[in-house]
Amino acid sequence: MRRIVNASQLQALAEDMLRILDIRNRPDIAIAIAALSSEENRRHSDTINRLKSECGCFAGGIFMATSVLLVASYLIFNSAQTMPHGVGDWLQLAAFVAGAALFGKMLAVTWARARILLEIRHVLASLHGYRQ
Repeated sequence: MRRIVNASQLQALAEDMLRILDIRNRPDIAIAIAALSSEENRRHSDTINRLKSECGCFAGGIFMATSVLLVASYLIFNSAQTMPHGVGDWLQLAAFVAGAALFGKMLAVTWARARILLEIRHVLASLHGYRQ
């Protein structure tokens, strides 16, 4: 467990979040800043740890399901002239579905990383007395 006790360590954590590609395998964060209440420290720690473990699977699944529905509607509602005929056409449709799933996963992981940085910014702002 990585224990954060001051603003400079919190800033270093934010910089780590920007540099490290895979943050899920990093140790959990325990914020223990004396200027914050124990409830605030626990809430911020829980939020960061929850977002840190985000894998993007749910969003990837949503994007994949949507793309499967799009492909199915394309196949159902198009004329026979535009239907896929060869293996290459079917591979393009499969690549579209796989690409949509990967895009959704990447988007969710990026969004979680941005929310971690916003949470750290919120903690730093509360330490310096700024309002958001």
